[in-house]
Amino acid sequence: MVGLWKSLLSEGTAPRDAEGTLSIRRIAACWLGLGGYAVDAVAELEQILDGCAEALGPEHLLTRFTRRNLAFWRARAGRS
Repeated sequence: MVGLWKSLLSEGTAPRDAEGTLSIRRIAACWLGLGGYAVDAVAELEQILDGCAEALGPEHLLTRFTRRNLAFWRARAGRS
């Protein structure tokens, strides 16, 4: 499933707006974690969170969701 999400992004079919692209990347990162790659999910979510904060602002709903996802996967990966 993670491969499917990543292929959608690489084929240029991702939404053209920042919010849509960041949202799909967030979902793909969570699938990566669910696939047993929690450390990789954390790395992706850290980048996505930076993009969300920059493009959408620190209190945007997607930024807050990403921050919560990052905290969850950091705990799963044994990082805080």
